[in-house]
Amino acid sequence: MTNMTNQISNNTGSVQSQVRFLTDRIQKLSRHLGTHKKDFSCQRSIRKLLIKRKRLLLYLYKKDKTGYNQVKS
Repeated sequence: MTNMTNQISNNTGSVQSQVRFLTDRIQKLSRHLGTHKKDFSCQRSIRKLLIKRKRLLLYLYKKDKTGYNQVKS
């Protein structure tokens, strides 16, 4: 797993690394939203990021099932 992480961090344009970065950003915004419940722009940003992440995961599933399984685990 660490080998895959190193490979992803070297290639920031890969779909796997983009999914990982989106996941980290979504988690960060979710923590922010926990304390600021009425931040509607944050809610909208999270929805947009979730849609983008879902599309990337769908693309990855179609093109590279092993990469998809590594990202999901």
